[in-house]
Amino acid sequence: MAPSRCIRVRHVVGRAIRAGLGGALALLGPAAATAQPIPSGVAYLTGSQLSDGSWSSPQVRAMTATTEALRALQLLREAPASRLAAVARLEADPIEDTDDLARRLLVLAAEGRDVTALVDQLRRDADPSGGWGLAPGFAPDPLDTGLALAAAAPGTALGDPALLPALSYLLGAQRGDGGWGCVEGGDSDIFCTSYALLGLAPYRARFFMDPQITAAANFLKARRNPTGSFGPSGPSELLGEPARVGEFCGVAE
Repeated sequence: MAPSRCIRVRHVVGRAIRAGLGGALALLGPAAATAQPIPSGVAYLTGSQLSDGSWSSPQVRAMTATTEALRALQLLREAPASRLAAVARLEADPIEDTDDLARRLLVLAAEGRDVTALVDQLRRDADPSGGWGLAPGFAPDPLDTGLALAAAAPGTALGDPALLPALSYLLGAQRGDGGWGCVEGGDSDIFCTSYALLGLAPYRARFFMDPQITAAANFLKARRNPTGSFGPSGPSELLGEPARVGEFCGVAE
């Protein structure tokens, strides 16, 4: 049996707030640029960027904080110099795992960089049965599979031999309540459901997945707090912000 990533599950919550402000801005997209806090948020991101082009975080590794901060600036179409420095750093450092690979692929493609080698690696790292795990040889899971599918969606040449089994795996892993667990046999989780939905949404025009996508969106909407956030109340509410992806992707309509 392929190893699971159970030892990683406890880090899932931390990953949802890995980029703090950057992750929240990224989910809002370009339309949020008119909101009053956005200029201050952009100033915070550019001001906290390190001299080597990366961002650091006490909760996650530097490359994750860097990809999420870069993604926020991309969606807001701000700070081209900061983005260029981040791209240089991301292209220079070695890739650690599927999560890292998918996040880098997404932001580097958005900057118009040649991501052929990254797509080739993503294709090689796919599980033979479909989907992606944390690393080759690890059992596929919804989080990494969703990340990989989302990263491969914007005009890349992943190819149906990797794409179709991955979609089949992800759809097959959906639970009866419409959500996905972070590990096999685990309860449905808003964070991992959000990323599974993020992975499916770009392909809905090509494949009929409306029932599954609607069920996932309903799962997330049913767990929204009165404040509009997701997750435990208090400061930890930010951990659920990726769950709003269902609405921002237009899948909740």
